[in-house]
Amino acid sequence: MNPAKSASGKGLHFPNFDYNNNGIVMKITFGNKSILLPADISESAEAEVVASGTDLKADILMAPHHGSDTSSTTLFLKAVRPGIVVISCGPDNVFGFPSQDVLDRYVKMDAKVLRTDKTGAIKSEQGVRKTAFRFAFSPDIC
Repeated sequence: MNPAKSASGKGLHFPNFDYNNNGIVMKITFGNKSILLPADISESAEAEVVASGTDLKADILMAPHHGSDTSSTTLFLKAVRPGIVVISCGPDNVFGFPSQDVLDRYVKMDAKVLRTDKTGAIKSEQGVRKTAFRFAFSPDIC
């Protein structure tokens, strides 16, 4: 789904290249369940992915850019309509992830929010009829 164009140049570093918005956006479907992995894209890339017309509906969303206030726009969330959002971020991180505004958007979408800063590692096990989550620090909550 993203990036729409490939990067070109020599070496591994491209000056003036927006690495976050050129991250790979991938949707994985297993049976009738799906997860969307949007990397660190922010508002502009989210809008491009939505405008592409690709079916973004997913049961699980890995929060773009760790729940940064530059991502998880209402437009994007309406296209994805996740039941569960997983946010990968460290406790008391210097970036302040996840943003409270973003958390509020997830709640408004009625999505269950799972955060690695609260539970530690999160492992998803997808079965034919059920998705189970296991947590490093907390008892299973799903």
